[in-house]
Amino acid sequence: MREIAHVSIRGDFAAREAFEAAWNTTHDCQFEWGSIVIDKAHPEYVQLRPFFEQKARELELDWEERYVTREYTEAELHTFALLQLWQVGDAGEGNNTYAPVYRSEVLCAGCGRVAYHQERNLVLDLLQQEPDAEEIGYFQHDICATRFGETVVSQRVKDLLEAHQVPGVQCRRVEHCDPAVPDGTLPVYYQLLIEPEIGPLLDRGKVVRERPCAQCGEFREVHRSMSRDDKDRESYYGHSSYSGAWIMRSTDRFGVVPKLTSDIIISQRLYRLLQEHDITGFWVQPVHLVDD
Repeated sequence: MREIAHVSIRGDFAAREAFEAAWNTTHDCQFEWGSIVIDKAHPEYVQLRPFFEQKARELELDWEERYVTREYTEAELHTFALLQLWQVGDAGEGNNTYAPVYRSEVLCAGCGRVAYHQERNLVLDLLQQEPDAEEIGYFQHDICATRFGETVVSQRVKDLLEAHQVPGVQCRRVEHCDPAVPDGTLPVYYQLLIEPEIGPLLDRGKVVRERPCAQCGEFREVHRSMSRDDKDRESYYGHSSYSGAWIMRSTDRFGVVPKLTSDIIISQRLYRLLQEHDITGFWVQPVHLVDD
């Protein structure tokens, strides 16, 4: 595992340029626009802070180590029983944007918390175009997420889940928003519905809960910690909360009422299966199982 530090130098533009020139002239790891990304195991990371403190006195600069990210090798990722799945594929708008897919039930009038009951297949714009040619675009991956938090998957993923009889999941055909468009001209996607759950997160998961509702006692906003260190943003669950499922959703929900979404956690077995079949549209982060 590599720990990567993201460091910024704050101060007058001319002073920052002078500092950058002094450092970059004599070091391999380079500053750009007042910032540097450097492996904490690199010898120059140890030299960086003393070098800064020496120059800061004459240049009136401030140091900000904004955050530390962790980079795992595949071999290291393969040692974790569970992994959090982050979706990078884009499926555009979801919810009731194109059709009345969900019926909402008000759970608390005080904070606006609702429950969404799905009453028909998810409806999306399967032909949505990206206005910016530099962007990746919609429905370009096997795993995609909508703005509302629904997960949609390609035919390849559906076939894979069915072939290996992955329990606790359902793939529900996604409908196109324009029924006049022939099916044969549309990409085929399915909404992935996940039944198994895991949780709750332990305190080491660093979850911030804000704005409690006086009426129902729940929180209006639930977010992950803005910790500067990746290790504080990784999830920790008790062994007893894991049922052995291949894929599951967290019992904790994140976001701002009424839009709260859960994390997706997958087993090592499913992760390797997705890798072996070159499934695209996701990356993973370790999940820690610890004593309750």
